[in-house]
Amino acid sequence: MNPALPCTDPTAKGMEDSPFRKRSKRKSMKTQFDYNVRVVSLANLAAMCERMSGMCNGYHIDKVTTNRVYVRTNSSPSDDESFGHSVTAVFPAWPSTFDGKENPTVALDILRIIGETEDETEASQYFEPLMDCDQLWRNPETGEWQTEFEIYSEKYGYTLMSRWFQHCIQFYRVLDKNSQMVQTFAPGDPEPDSGTDQQRGEYRNYQDAQRAVVEHCKKLEGIA
Repeated sequence: MNPALPCTDPTAKGMEDSPFRKRSKRKSMKTQFDYNVRVVSLANLAAMCERMSGMCNGYHIDKVTTNRVYVRTNSSPSDDESFGHSVTAVFPAWPSTFDGKENPTVALDILRIIGETEDETEASQYFEPLMDCDQLWRNPETGEWQTEFEIYSEKYGYTLMSRWFQHCIQFYRVLDKNSQMVQTFAPGDPEPDSGTDQQRGEYRNYQDAQRAVVEHCKKLEGIA
């Protein structure tokens, strides 16, 4: 250590109580993370809520403020009875680049859960199907919110799309020799959290095949 400079080594003898040592401790306690957060428009989120709402579990946008969007589970008293009660997820939001405050940007990163009971330590899981919803776009012909695969299926015909899809999924099964057709998936189904490696592999093959067909359609139209 250079004797002409002040001692700044927090591990040096006599430095245990120095401010450098304390700052080093506080800094090491901060959580490190680096991950992607899905961002959607408020209009997209509303379409996702409608698509992912079923008979037992429903979602709807309860309130929108300047920097928060509140999404509540279960949209009717009958749903509340089957579910027990409703909970609300709070998402961060800000004016979008395109539509400003009229159609704000919403980050699908839950800040807190309102209505969570002591027994529900993982109430955020109720919103995982919504947050994992497929990307939705307005069909330019009908105005309905659909996945790209569904939009192209209507445009090119389900028979032709099915033929392309079967060709692609067989291709991905050859790449993934451990995968077997052990479970049927529908568009929008979330990836299974449990089950065999074959089930999870088949789900990935299903998603990859859909994406491959969509990319093929885009190439046909010269937009990919």
